[in-house]
Amino acid sequence: MGIFSFPQIIAITTLAILCFIGGEFGIFNFLPAFAVKCELHLSKAQGVNILAVYFLCYALSRISCFFLTFCIPPRFLLAFVNILFIITGNIILLITAEKSPLFLTIGYGVLGFGSGSMFGNVLLWLEEHFVVTSRVTSLLAMAAGVGVNLAPLVVGQVIDIYPMILIYLQVSVTCVSVLVYGVVTWIGRDILKENQRRKKRLKEEKAERKQKEGKGLLEMEKNGGATAAAADDDQEKKPLNANKENVEEGK
Repeated sequence: MGIFSFPQIIAITTLAILCFIGGEFGIFNFLPAFAVKCELHLSKAQGVNILAVYFLCYALSRISCFFLTFCIPPRFLLAFVNILFIITGNIILLITAEKSPLFLTIGYGVLGFGSGSMFGNVLLWLEEHFVVTSRVTSLLAMAAGVGVNLAPLVVGQVIDIYPMILIYLQVSVTCVSVLVYGVVTWIGRDILKENQRRKKRLKEEKAERKQKEGKGLLEMEKNGGATAAAADDDQEKKPLNANKENVEEGK
């Protein structure tokens, strides 16, 4: 596992979940306010519509990844669905958030699609490498709960004065997520290889055990067949012996 132990990897992942959920709930709570306060000065209805697009893409991401998990490993979903779409959405927002309502909507739609399945894919990724106990799941859920309460403390204090704080928070969270994903994936390569070797060894042992059990059953059947044949011979001999004894007694 290298220089990191299992508790350290869980701690790093927990920190990333805390930051990510904090940024996510910052969008949930302050996107309409950002739309009104930024240089575009959109109406509240327009801000709510942009948030609705975000939630629509968020839901589509969860639905699509539910089916994709049956055929694609979670590490690839994290890289090519979550991380890729989140980076793309943040780049769009960082460049055009205060220039065009259309690009603001597109940016948050792309960001929503990348964010929707993030938490579930992280859990699947951990299960691919480690045994995820109820304690680990509870720790990640607790970190998510703390992240929910961080957004108002960070964003709510300054969004009226400096609306772009929401975008910069998202970019910061994305940088942390990408860094953690890269580090943990690099660490997890050896763990994944070891797990694959262990699974292969277990399959081979299981196949050998089945083969031995099959040979044992064949031997038992052979021995059982021989015993049954011997018993049949004894049954046939008994009447003959009885007839001989009766003949001798008659004489």
